[in-house]
Amino acid sequence: AGASVTDVLWCDGRMLDLTAPRVETRNTHGTGCTLAAAIAARLALGHPLAQAVAGAKTYVTEALKAAASWRLGAGPGPVHHHHGRKSATL
Repeated sequence: AGASVTDVLWCDGRMLDLTAPRVETRNTHGTGCTLAAAIAARLALGHPLAQAVAGAKTYVTEALKAAASWRLGAGPGPVHHHHGRKSATL
């Protein structure tokens, strides 16, 4: 309940608040795994921890937005992992 959501990261001896708009959607399946994978990928690319987590949170927020109107099955649907990606024409 509220217009935004805040995650908290303890990094280098300080607490960082990572705030993003709340996305109203039932399609939240896989958000935790997606966030963890996005953080790991950014760390593998050499991003500092705070930057990796902030970028991953932005990625998940955009994935939630992109899937917000999907109606797949009866339960929680997935986030849109390929948001913003252009498909190749075969």
